Amino acid sequence: MVQEIASHVIWHYDVPISECVDLTLPVGAIIFDLELFDNSIKLFVLCDEDAPPESRELLILSHGTYMPSVKVEYLGTVSLLDGNLIYHVFENLEPEQNSG
Repeated sequence: MVQEIASHVIWHYDVPISECVDLTLPVGAIIFDLELFDNSIKLFVLCDEDAPPESRELLILSHGTYMPSVKVEYLGTVSLLDGNLIYHVFENLEPEQNSG
């Protein structure tokens, strides 16, 4: 994917391991990577640091976990405890739909 970007910075955010996580990111932030560092999930974004904040919802699901019926974008998978604990991370693109 090619995008024209001007005056943006790369930031990272710590993501707690919880089934549903609300993060505050600058409006228009582009999530481009997800990694595990020191048993902590780091989310990397390209953003305009002067943009106002907005709430973004992540779903962090392990095998066998119920997936809500919402539109999502897959962000990545992280493995903990030598692969014995695996989480799949999605952004909920319809957070208002995930109220049940």
